[in-house]
Amino acid sequence: MPESEAFLQKLGRRGAHQTVHTRLAAWLEVINWGQLEELSVNWGRNPERVLVQELAGNGRLKNLKSLDITSLEFVEALDNNTLTQLRWVGRTAEGDLESILAHQGQSLRRLEYRCDEATCPEFTQAFNFSTFPALAPNLEYIRINIPRTKSLPVGGLKALASMPKLQTADLYFRMQSDCHAKEEALGIVPNCLWESKKDHSETSNGTARYQLPYVNRTTAEEAFNFIRDNKRGKDMQNVTLFYGRWRHLGVELTDEQLFEASKGRNEAEAEEYWKMLHKRKIAWRKETKMEEGMITYWLLMAWRFWERFKIGRDLA
Repeated sequence: MPESEAFLQKLGRRGAHQTVHTRLAAWLEVINWGQLEELSVNWGRNPERVLVQELAGNGRLKNLKSLDITSLEFVEALDNNTLTQLRWVGRTAEGDLESILAHQGQSLRRLEYRCDEATCPEFTQAFNFSTFPALAPNLEYIRINIPRTKSLPVGGLKALASMPKLQTADLYFRMQSDCHAKEEALGIVPNCLWESKKDHSETSNGTARYQLPYVNRTTAEEAFNFIRDNKRGKDMQNVTLFYGRWRHLGVELTDEQLFEASKGRNEAEAEEYWKMLHKRKIAWRKETKMEEGMITYWLLMAWRFWERFKIGRDLA
């Protein structure tokens, strides 16, 4: 009898009176976890300690390379420096990322560590970018939330530029200001330092509702140029900036081939999002949509221009 059929029969004999723990125990007993290379656990829905005790901490996951989870306890229970790819999309606490990198940072090649803006408005205050170069020196790709406070996030960008093997970065910028996020969390109408002279309509609550600087083409080029000019080790090949509540829009463009095909739809959805969320009586103006919308700015062309410039300079 095939092992899968035997397993199903075993579960059936135990009957409907099984607890979650006994079902998990059955899975742990039958499956050859030592061959597993990729694992995704919805920890928010199933935060079972038995997984930590019997799976992560029992040496079963000897060949695990890729993990998608939001449990610090699970990551810490694994053998140190065995993961090459980690995805964490959800809430985090201060010190969590540093602990994760202390356990797995030396082996990691790809890291996604972020949270939707609406769910985690304080996410970027939970970790220190300056720890990245020492704790994760072999990262080649990173996707992460990055903070800014009225200026370019020089500290975070410099930390990324200091990583010798990093070549691709997807950076998520908040749309809401701290003031707006706080007042929205309290369930009241935002009124962030409203100044009529700086506003466009009587119904708006002021430009202080939004993080500065705006994520537009100028900001994107400045961010890319800063990383390029300060880069150590391998050259940076691609930087993508995301802005706003991407989960709400359902748009996460990361593939160059998909970008051009989806650009028009993405801009249309950004316009609809702007009108629906803020209920502002401001016409969506094409020339300013990059300041007010939520658009991915693909910087590959800027990089190619720089490469051609370097080649021309070297030949001169």
